[in-house]
Amino acid sequence: MELEARKNSAAALMVLLGEDLASQIMSHLDPKEVQQLSAAIEQVSGQESEYVDQLDQLLDMHDFPRTSPSVS
Repeated sequence: MELEARKNSAAALMVLLGEDLASQIMSHLDPKEVQQLSAAIEQVSGQESEYVDQLDQLLDMHDFPRTSPSVS
């Protein structure tokens, strides 16, 4: 998987997990990673993406706890 696709997948996952869980995860990243992921989240949040749809289905299949996504 190319780097941009990985960034978008990670961003979509953060959106689907919700602010609380995403911030807990991001607290373990270094500042450069947080900056890159935040930029990708902004990009993914502004659009309905295939990454959001695919990850949403995956999380539903595994009954993963999360808050409501901010992506519509």
